[in-house]
Amino acid sequence: MQSLVNRIKLAATRTAPHCARAHVRHTVLSWAVPHLLDDARLIVSELVTNAVEATGRPERDRTCCVPETLPVIAVRTRISGDKFFIEVWDNDTVPTDREAQADRDPDEGGRGLGIVTALSRDFGVVVLPGRGKIVWAELCAGPGVARVRRAAPTPLPPAYRRMPLAEPRQPVGASTPGPAFTRHAADRWA
Repeated sequence: MQSLVNRIKLAATRTAPHCARAHVRHTVLSWAVPHLLDDARLIVSELVTNAVEATGRPERDRTCCVPETLPVIAVRTRISGDKFFIEVWDNDTVPTDREAQADRDPDEGGRGLGIVTALSRDFGVVVLPGRGKIVWAELCAGPGVARVRRAAPTPLPPAYRRMPLAEPRQPVGASTPGPAFTRHAADRWA
């Protein structure tokens, strides 16, 4: 049985749910399971929002962030047989309590996992000791969806011709360095 997998890493910021929805939309449509589009987008949005909250967001009043300092989350979608999985990883190691989250007061923002429970066939949490956790949800993709033929590369059209690369240009007023400069540079970096 063939399995299809697609992944994306995102900064744990408030734009992550939007990016995850776009990623899942592209994946669902390219895998020809459009009947899952609405449910998959809603589920990934809820899971990614929870992952961003668990991982911690950068300060709200900062207008610029250094990318290396941002926490990262990851989204993986996969089809195996008739099962479509959405998996969201974050670096928080505290497992989400399914019942406590689903029964939380909706006025406090506790609808997320209730929506995931209602839309998915199953969902759960896998804690990776010292490496975070994965919250996953499973949808029914339909029988035989993962039997995708391997696509052959598309040949170039017959009218296509290769363009020769242009000679590198020198900036206006630049001169070619002489042999003394070249020897000096070679000695300096040797």
